[in-house]
Amino acid sequence: MNPNEFLMELNLGKKVLSLKARDENHTLLFRQAEARINQKMDYYKKKYNINDESTFYLMICLDFVTDLIQCENELKLYQSHLESLSFELEQALILNLHHQNLTGGNEVDIQENTE
Repeated sequence: MNPNEFLMELNLGKKVLSLKARDENHTLLFRQAEARINQKMDYYKKKYNINDESTFYLMICLDFVTDLIQCENELKLYQSHLESLSFELEQALILNLHHQNLTGGNEVDIQENTE
């Protein structure tokens, strides 16, 4: 075992999962995941009165994966929006440079002289 790795156990429902985390941040991430999984399991147990853990895990996976897909779709939308803004900014800069070339940069000189 790497000296930087942490051996840990996660309690997921009635199961215990032993695994290695590569650092303290990774350990924290696993603990957060453990808490969320157990919260979801408690929620589904109360809401649907199900005692089969494999069904819980499938429902939890479905829940998390649909959230992941939704996040990926939102990320794609934001990336597209940023690309569009970047393109518009580039076009505005090109027009500004073109305008300065046509006017010989006189507008900049006038502004500098008035200050």
